[in-house]
Amino acid sequence: TEFATGLTQPRVIVRAPNGDLFLTESRANRVRVLRDADGDGKPEVNEVFATGLNRPFGMAIQKVGAQTYFYVGNTDSVVRFKYEVGETKLEGQPEKLIDLPVGGHWTRDILFSRDGKKLYVAVGSGSNVNEGEPPIRAAINEYNPDGTGHRIFAEGIRNPVGLAWNSANGELWTAVNERDLLGD
Repeated sequence: TEFATGLTQPRVIVRAPNGDLFLTESRANRVRVLRDADGDGKPEVNEVFATGLNRPFGMAIQKVGAQTYFYVGNTDSVVRFKYEVGETKLEGQPEKLIDLPVGGHWTRDILFSRDGKKLYVAVGSGSNVNEGEPPIRAAINEYNPDGTGHRIFAEGIRNPVGLAWNSANGELWTAVNERDLLGD
């Protein structure tokens, strides 16, 4: 059944611990929160949760010490906001953790390790055919939750768009669009 309408380029959905659904609306540069508290398949809350983003795609919720944060993978950065489960609007300015290269494949998915100690960021290549790009591109990058400690986790991945943990063996998986827009 139809759950929500009137969305602008919906891309990724993440579920909060309380069941809220967060949806990136990339073209509108925002994140929306949807809450179906009574389970009837229609959200009682359908509101803009965060604005002022830059083509947001990936999202993650992570507790770091005593503080919980809402992370967003913008096309040019990874930012985080202070967050409390159940909030329907983020207040304050985001903290920029990581600068990312712009252009080319623009989606930036993010995912935390199961123990919460590492943040993985997918960054696609600048084009479908160029060689010699910066190592951060066409790769899955690993960081500490505060954006420090960068290392390349996996490389040679032209356009990693989705990140997920394989529940059977714990491996990090990615969905990859290798050479899109070049025909059959």
